[in-house]
Amino acid sequence: MHNFFWEGDDFELAPGIWIRRKKGDLSDEDLTEYNKKQLRLEEYWLWFEWMEATIPSAGDIISLSLLSLWLTKPTKAFVAYYFCIMDKKHSKRLLDRFMWVPGNNSSKFSIAELKTASMFYEQLNKIYHARGRLNNAMVMTLTGCRSHYWQAAFICCAAAVEGILTYESGRGITKRLAKSYACLTEQDAVRRDAAYKEFEDLYSIRSDVMHGRIHEIPANNCLPMLSRFQNLLRKLWQKIMLESPNLIAVLENNDAERGLYFKVLQKNYMPPPSCKKIGE
Repeated sequence: MHNFFWEGDDFELAPGIWIRRKKGDLSDEDLTEYNKKQLRLEEYWLWFEWMEATIPSAGDIISLSLLSLWLTKPTKAFVAYYFCIMDKKHSKRLLDRFMWVPGNNSSKFSIAELKTASMFYEQLNKIYHARGRLNNAMVMTLTGCRSHYWQAAFICCAAAVEGILTYESGRGITKRLAKSYACLTEQDAVRRDAAYKEFEDLYSIRSDVMHGRIHEIPANNCLPMLSRFQNLLRKLWQKIMLESPNLIAVLENNDAERGLYFKVLQKNYMPPPSCKKIGE
């Protein structure tokens, strides 16, 4: 595990899936000397048992593990290779990695944070196997984390948010999603209004990206806006899986059932006036 640190030796992230301090040399003879050196410098490894052609795949286990860490807090951690210990000739280079925004990332985890990641893994694994509505939002979140271009990452984050909060089609989607987000994540009136404004402002950037207006956005605003949108998406997932785990069942429902839930949640809430867009 590259760019991952904590002070322990063994942590079971999920049944049979361990983060372990390196024991022995797992470098493969087919790797370059540079890559072998890099592997020797890495202190922690993701260990799990897996049989060929089983679900989830080895790659999906790695993705779910890394996404669990990322949802806990922004992290640089990624996996560059995986190895079959019983067959040293079996190794695979993983080209996808989690991209990170400078100034909004962390490498070191506490045991409490790893326990939170473990809870995330349990819920993500259920979503993965259910193959329902939230699975698409999870895939878009994961894709956004791995995108090399901020525009693609932003669109993937927006798609993930829509996959979680959408309950009807038609005009006014920005205000509808902003209202759902604010009412879902905040109860205090002032904080709810602030959440509404934050969502409305950031989601408007999606339209600029989709319709070719990003040249109007100052270059030094792009990554900070992506960072804020990723934090917004992370907060949404945290609310669903930690504070209100029953929400998973609600959000896996059809539009009609989702709509009933959000309309009750939003009852009597009057959003603040719209603000000027970030990119203007």
